[in-house]
Amino acid sequence: PAPKRLKAWVRQLAETKRRKVMDDQEMFAVYSAVTAEAHDVVAQHIAHMHDDLTEILRDGAKAGDWSLKSVDAAAALVLNGTSRFHHPAIVQLDGGRSDLKELDALVDVLIAGLQARS
Repeated sequence: PAPKRLKAWVRQLAETKRRKVMDDQEMFAVYSAVTAEAHDVVAQHIAHMHDDLTEILRDGAKAGDWSLKSVDAAAALVLNGTSRFHHPAIVQLDGGRSDLKELDALVDVLIAGLQARS
Protein backbone atom coordinates (compact mmCIF):
# COMPACT_ATOMS: atom_id res chain seq x y z
CA PRO A 1 0.00 0.00 0.00
CA ALA A 2 1.10 3.55 -0.77
CA PRO A 3 1.16 4.77 2.86
CA LYS A 4 3.65 2.03 3.80
CA ARG A 5 5.68 2.67 0.65
CA LEU A 6 5.82 6.38 1.44
CA LYS A 7 7.01 5.78 4.98
CA ALA A 8 9.59 3.22 3.85
CA TRP A 9 10.87 5.47 1.04
CA VAL A 10 11.40 8.47 3.33
CA ARG A 11 13.01 6.30 6.02
CA GLN A 12 15.36 4.67 3.50
CA LEU A 13 16.32 8.06 2.10
CA ALA A 14 17.18 9.35 5.59
CA GLU A 15 19.15 6.23 6.50
CA THR A 16 21.09 6.30 3.23
CA LYS A 17 21.96 9.99 3.50
CA ARG A 18 22.96 9.58 7.15
CA ARG A 19 25.26 6.69 6.28
CA LYS A 20 26.86 8.59 3.41
CA VAL A 21 27.45 11.69 5.53
CA MET A 22 28.51 10.10 8.79
CA ASP A 23 30.44 6.99 7.74
CA ASP A 24 33.08 8.72 5.64
CA GLN A 25 33.72 12.34 6.57
CA GLU A 26 36.48 12.69 3.96
CA MET A 27 34.21 11.51 1.17
CA PHE A 28 31.48 13.84 2.37
CA ALA A 29 33.92 16.76 2.24
CA VAL A 30 34.66 15.91 -1.41
CA TYR A 31 30.92 15.55 -2.10
CA SER A 32 30.25 18.94 -0.53
CA ALA A 33 32.93 20.61 -2.63
CA VAL A 34 31.62 19.04 -5.85
CA THR A 35 27.95 19.75 -5.21
CA ALA A 36 28.66 23.35 -4.28
CA GLU A 37 29.50 23.89 -7.95
CA ALA A 38 27.29 21.25 -9.58
CA HIS A 39 23.90 22.89 -9.32
CA ASP A 40 22.50 21.00 -12.30
CA VAL A 41 23.44 17.65 -10.78
CA VAL A 42 21.83 18.59 -7.47
CA ALA A 43 18.69 19.80 -9.24
CA GLN A 44 18.49 16.52 -11.17
CA HIS A 45 18.83 14.53 -7.95
CA ILE A 46 16.07 16.54 -6.29
CA ALA A 47 13.88 16.07 -9.37
CA HIS A 48 14.50 12.31 -9.20
CA MET A 49 13.46 12.18 -5.53
CA HIS A 50 10.41 14.30 -6.35
CA ASP A 51 9.49 11.89 -9.17
CA ASP A 52 9.79 8.91 -6.82
CA LEU A 53 7.44 10.59 -4.36
CA THR A 54 5.04 11.60 -7.11
CA GLU A 55 4.76 7.98 -8.21
CA ILE A 56 4.01 6.78 -4.67
CA LEU A 57 1.48 9.54 -4.07
CA ARG A 58 -0.21 9.00 -7.44
CA ASP A 59 -0.47 5.26 -6.72
CA GLY A 60 -2.05 6.09 -3.36
CA ALA A 61 -4.58 8.36 -5.03
CA LYS A 62 -5.46 5.65 -7.55
CA ALA A 63 -5.90 3.14 -4.70
CA GLY A 64 -8.12 5.55 -2.78
CA ASP A 65 -5.65 6.03 0.07
CA TRP A 66 -5.93 9.81 -0.33
CA SER A 67 -7.26 12.44 -2.66
CA LEU A 68 -4.83 15.10 -3.82
CA LYS A 69 -5.47 18.32 -5.70
CA SER A 70 -1.85 18.31 -6.85
CA VAL A 71 0.40 15.28 -6.63
CA ASP A 72 3.38 17.48 -7.49
CA ALA A 73 2.63 19.91 -4.67
CA ALA A 74 2.14 17.06 -2.20
CA ALA A 75 5.45 15.49 -3.26
CA ALA A 76 7.25 18.80 -2.76
CA LEU A 77 5.69 19.21 0.69
CA VAL A 78 6.74 15.72 1.78
CA LEU A 79 10.27 16.23 0.47
CA ASN A 80 10.66 19.66 2.04
CA GLY A 81 8.92 18.67 5.26
CA THR A 82 11.28 15.76 5.87
CA SER A 83 14.48 17.44 4.65
CA ARG A 84 15.88 17.87 8.16
CA PHE A 85 16.39 14.12 8.22
CA HIS A 86 17.90 13.61 4.77
CA HIS A 87 19.52 16.83 3.55
CA PRO A 88 23.25 16.06 3.74
CA ALA A 89 24.27 19.47 5.10
CA ILE A 90 21.68 19.31 7.88
CA VAL A 91 22.61 15.72 8.71
CA GLN A 92 26.23 16.81 8.98
CA LEU A 93 25.41 19.79 11.21
CA ASP A 94 23.28 17.52 13.38
CA GLY A 95 26.08 14.99 13.60
CA GLY A 96 23.60 12.24 12.78
CA ARG A 97 21.95 12.64 16.16
CA SER A 98 18.42 13.13 14.87
CA ASP A 99 16.22 10.37 16.17
CA LEU A 100 14.71 8.56 13.21
CA LYS A 101 11.72 7.75 15.42
CA GLU A 102 10.93 11.46 15.08
CA LEU A 103 11.03 11.04 11.32
CA ASP A 104 8.66 8.08 11.53
CA ALA A 105 6.27 10.13 13.67
CA LEU A 106 6.48 13.05 11.23
CA VAL A 107 5.70 10.81 8.27
CA ASP A 108 2.75 9.35 10.21
CA VAL A 109 1.42 12.89 10.64
CA LEU A 110 1.97 13.66 6.94
CA ILE A 111 0.16 10.47 5.93
CA ALA A 112 -2.72 11.27 8.30
CA GLY A 113 -2.94 14.71 6.71
CA LEU A 114 -2.98 13.24 3.22
CA GLN A 115 -5.70 10.80 4.23
CA ALA A 116 -7.77 13.50 5.98
CA ARG A 117 -8.19 15.27 2.66
CA SER A 118 -9.83 12.17 1.17
